[in-house]
Amino acid sequence: MVTLISNAQIQAEPWLWLDSPAALAALPAQAGTPPLRVAIPLALWPEAGERLHAAGYRLGVSVPVDAPLEPLAALAARVELIAVVFPQCADGRGLSLGRLLRERCGFTGALRAAGAVGTDTVADLNACGFDAFELASPEAARQALARLAPFSESYQATVVRPVPLFRRRPGA
Repeated sequence: MVTLISNAQIQAEPWLWLDSPAALAALPAQAGTPPLRVAIPLALWPEAGERLHAAGYRLGVSVPVDAPLEPLAALAARVELIAVVFPQCADGRGLSLGRLLRERCGFTGALRAAGAVGTDTVADLNACGFDAFELASPEAARQALARLAPFSESYQATVVRPVPLFRRRPGA
């Protein structure tokens, strides 16, 4: 069971994660009120994404770190959550993908780091635009929050602060 950090807090999982056509078939034809939040893998999007969108579900999608940007750019305005699944902690492709989703695709929804997410990477993930993190345990989540706290400023430009520090100083 993973522990979710979102909005700099440990939170309960608000999304229903479905990973098979059988699970998708069990959903009601209409989303209901309030609409259910449903997240599916990118591989199931062609089969189910449009149907779920038309039925009024709030949608999220999980993607591997090596997912091509073009299909994600088309989804950026249609989904509220993109979860990038890291196969290993030291895989930098997910950081690049997160930054591209924010800067090139204009994605403004929740960007979640999932899979092999280490407590020592959350500050870098946050700088690349991730605002939610799945950690392996509640203790790991507490450690990750403690590692996020000291970083209120950065020298370089980030997704969170696109203007570098030297340009933000008075008189610059």
